[in-house]
Amino acid sequence: MSETECIILAAGYSSRANTNKMLLKIGNKTVIECCIDSFYDSCSQTYVVGGYRIEEIKPVLMKYKNLQLVHNTHYCDGMFSSVKEGLNYIKGDQFFITPGDYPMIQKATIDRMLERDEPIIIPQYNGITGHPVRMKSYLIPEIINGGYESLQEYVATKNAFLLDVDDIGVVTDIDYMEDYDRILNMIS
Repeated sequence: MSETECIILAAGYSSRANTNKMLLKIGNKTVIECCIDSFYDSCSQTYVVGGYRIEEIKPVLMKYKNLQLVHNTHYCDGMFSSVKEGLNYIKGDQFFITPGDYPMIQKATIDRMLERDEPIIIPQYNGITGHPVRMKSYLIPEIINGGYESLQEYVATKNAFLLDVDDIGVVTDIDYMEDYDRILNMIS
């Protein structure tokens, strides 16, 4: 069985939400904890890439043994800078990558994505692509050094496998406080 790792992106400004959305509560957990928990049992190592207000998320992550907080000092350059920072740490054969504001991804979706062997797998719910993306690690040099502006641009040049899933969590993120309220209503 191949070793799988995970990169969770949590370095942004959360400017549209006007608060640190990684620390918003869903039940008795924060958004970032919910995201981590979706992957934690399926991955040998998790890397949370922080940047803006990184010191606020650090205490929340202390309880996770197989997790490393990575500081992207160039977070102001956008999400792709965090992607590349996280990719520098990957040692396993494959990895997941997702923004940290996806708190509802089901573990069953992660398991289904691990059953496949394609180089790039993207889940889709009702025809809409979402997160996480699962990729083979041999693609990392191409992603980092290929002159791409984003991971999305890189993936668009490849023939990614789209996996149909019955998991609205793959398309449910938090950009605005209205998105957070919608999630709270979905789980109540």
